[in-house]
Amino acid sequence: MSPSELGRRLGAPGFGLPAWLGAGDDSTTGPLIVLAESAGTNVMDLMAACRLALDDAGRSARLVVGDDRRDPERAAALAAAAAPWADCCIGHFGSRTARPASRIYGERGVPFLAPGCSADDLCGPHAPTTLQLFGRDAEQRACLADAARAAGGSAVIVGQTGNYGADLAQGLAADLKDIGVLACSLLSLDELERKPPSPGAGARALILCGSKEFARAGLAALAGRGPQAALLLSDDSFGADFSPLLPVGARGGVAFLRETSATLLDQDADRLRRRAQRMLGTAPGAYFETSYLAVRAFVEAWARAGPADRAGWRESLLSQRWPTPFGELSLSPEGRLRGHVWALRPFP
Repeated sequence: MSPSELGRRLGAPGFGLPAWLGAGDDSTTGPLIVLAESAGTNVMDLMAACRLALDDAGRSARLVVGDDRRDPERAAALAAAAAPWADCCIGHFGSRTARPASRIYGERGVPFLAPGCSADDLCGPHAPTTLQLFGRDAEQRACLADAARAAGGSAVIVGQTGNYGADLAQGLAADLKDIGVLACSLLSLDELERKPPSPGAGARALILCGSKEFARAGLAALAGRGPQAALLLSDDSFGADFSPLLPVGARGGVAFLRETSATLLDQDADRLRRRAQRMLGTAPGAYFETSYLAVRAFVEAWARAGPADRAGWRESLLSQRWPTPFGELSLSPEGRLRGHVWALRPFP
């Protein structure tokens, strides 16, 4: 099926497609790659990463963009519509959308590369074609729990409902019984904006688990209250500029993959981000590097194994080791990322 026809079947996304991406161009050659995500900064980063990765690899690909609308049912429908035709899907950053989509890609034998989903249960026999090119929530919880313990007292945890943040918050509440959790609240973004919880005088750490928009609302509610508690944010907030909202002398940071190098495959990582910024008009966010890696890794595997050998693509991907800013990364036989370490990245 042509990219333009598949694009029509998937439906117009709720965001604009930049001309530089070349999505839906029927004159291109190469694998048919579906980029799937919802409206927001992450999908723009994914598209920029894809364009740059193809250019740097000297490869072409037929590109289609689908919108999963942050909705599990919509993600499953998108996967079902794309699977008969796609050579690969890259995206579905949210755990709630990646899980149902991964099962369908697995049933249809379509490689699914997830560069931004941290769900612990994304890979496995239920999703045999899924490759998770990002760290997992169990690792992130350990990072945040260590930071909360280092703050020297009890914690208050706020997780975002309808989002990976809810599971992360509940897991942290169990992990931190040794220091005491004064409160663990699960709130929607609207609820957080209307009636934000107070960390209280006894809290030494406030942990906000959810989207960057959720973290921004939580920090805005704390503006002017002073830096009594260490502020700890989950990975989606990495790279967001919270400086106008942070109290003077704020302690804490964002859980993310530790940076150990300035190289991403054969590129200088900082220069690559500057190229993306010129395309986007703003600095790329948290999952730009892993999205770039996903596209480069897949098109190289496709070229090595040949256009019809899906088993060969997976074998090639599982055999590779990639130099990245987060260490020399590889995949386990189950498709989980290896070689990275989580760390609390301080606020700028």
